[in-house]
Amino acid sequence: MTIDWENIFKDIGCNVRQVNILLDHVIPSEIVAETEKKVARFTDGEARLALLSEMLAQDEANAEAVRKMARGVVDIVKSYITDSIGPVDFASTRAALDELLAEMESRMAADSQAVDANAVSAGAPVAGSGNYGTGTCGTVTPNQMAKTQNFRVECYQRAAGQRGATFHVYASLDGLLDASAEAGVLYDTGNNPGGVKFTVGLPVLSEAGDQANQLSNWSLSGFQKGVNTAADGKIYVKLAKPGADTVVSLYTNPNRTDGLVAEGKILGGTSGNVTLAAKNGSGLTGTVDAAYTTDDSDIEIVPPFEYREGDVFTFSTASDEAGTFQCFFRDNLERSLPANGAGSETILDSWAE
Repeated sequence: MTIDWENIFKDIGCNVRQVNILLDHVIPSEIVAETEKKVARFTDGEARLALLSEMLAQDEANAEAVRKMARGVVDIVKSYITDSIGPVDFASTRAALDELLAEMESRMAADSQAVDANAVSAGAPVAGSGNYGTGTCGTVTPNQMAKTQNFRVECYQRAAGQRGATFHVYASLDGLLDASAEAGVLYDTGNNPGGVKFTVGLPVLSEAGDQANQLSNWSLSGFQKGVNTAADGKIYVKLAKPGADTVVSLYTNPNRTDGLVAEGKILGGTSGNVTLAAKNGSGLTGTVDAAYTTDDSDIEIVPPFEYREGDVFTFSTASDEAGTFQCFFRDNLERSLPANGAGSETILDSWAE
């Protein structure tokens, strides 16, 4: 059965146009400006403040009436999909709107049909300055469900004695997203609100300053931030060969003379596995492979501290809102459609403008 996509989207486009006309009149810049003028004028005295309150309440009531009209038009589109497109164009027995929308997306893709795409992007995730865990959040990839909004990925449950943790994902417009993010597992909203995928990485030990690559395969246990490490979690390493033995020393102080917390050595040699024993009752132990070539006091490590409740990552997404149909389906039907860039679409936004 050949589907007349042009006819379908011209039908839908009439309603999309009406919704956009209505919503464009809810808070246009002119009304915002007038509201600001009211606020500036009616603040001198209790009587005038009461009058201002009445005016603002009426403005909101008027706006809500328009939004209600727009929601009514959206309901017409939903009925059109379930009562006309589904049984007539798709010859489908499906009744649920979300199932029909999924079928619509699938059939459009099969017929190489596409709406105009929104150009979407995402900023680099930023770890909270107070995070205890030392994991990072990987690159965020947005899809056509993405909006211009801010995200907060916050740990609410950690796996005791392990590096794993579970995170809530909050979006400033879409709210708390349905699925939680698990550390070390790809999080992907798919064709659902949020429109992002990313991975919160498991905490791993990080090393810096080892320019000669003399130390590798670190394994530490008993580490506690600010107790047997520096306050920020760093451990300062000293690699030296004062005599026949190669010595690896760990300190909490960057001067590498005070705050010795662990130490080990290779007896009479320069290469091998070093067992690090706790010093000064620190409780920090571990192992590291050494391949000594020269003394080095520039190496720093940060152990893989577990995530704790409240650890957070933030990032933002952006959309240029170029696709009229795409924005309508995303915002009102919580679905995106197959899309191509401007000039390559087959479903023209002009049918809804």
